[in-house]
Amino acid sequence: MVVDHLALFGFLPWEFRITVGRLAMPLFFVLAGMCFSRLTRRHGQVFVIGLVLPLAAPWLDAPNVLVWIAVGAVVLWLMDRPFWVAGHWLVIFAALAAGANHWTPALGTGYPPGFLVAFMALGRLLAFRGDAGWLLGLGERLPGVLAGLGRRPLSMYVGHVLALEVLRRVLL
Repeated sequence: MVVDHLALFGFLPWEFRITVGRLAMPLFFVLAGMCFSRLTRRHGQVFVIGLVLPLAAPWLDAPNVLVWIAVGAVVLWLMDRPFWVAGHWLVIFAALAAGANHWTPALGTGYPPGFLVAFMALGRLLAFRGDAGWLLGLGERLPGVLAGLGRRPLSMYVGHVLALEVLRRVLL
C-alpha cells in the first residue's frame, strides 16, 4: 500500500503503481481475511477511521478502503455463525458477481467493494483450510522493524497516508 501511494504522488515511477501497487489491494484484503478471528470493537474503530480519513487526505477514496475492511469483517463474522448455511464459496461468488455486474461501484483503486469482500472471504477460507499458514508465519520472520510495523497495520496505514498528505501540502 505504501508503494502504491508513493507512486501516486510521483515519489516512485508510475510503473510501480501499475504493478506492485495494484497487487497490494487484493493481498491486503486476503491477508485481512486470513487474520480475522473474531469481530471486535477495533473493527468499529477501523470503520470510523475509514470514514474520517478522507477528510484529512482528500485524494483517498471516500469512504476509504478501511470501511470495506470493517464491512468484510462483519460478513466474515456472519459466515462463522451456525445459522449460516450458504458457505464461504457462495459469499465469494456473490461478492464477485456483485462487483462484476457493477452492483457495487468501483473505488478509485479500481476494485469494487464486492471484490474486496470476496478477497477477505477467500483469505478466511484459506486460513480455515490451513493452506496458507506459511504466509502468516512469514511475518514472524521479518527483520525487527518490519515485523513491528506488520503487527500494527492500521497505525502504519493511517500514519503513512497522513505523512504523504503533509508532504503533498508542503511540496505541491
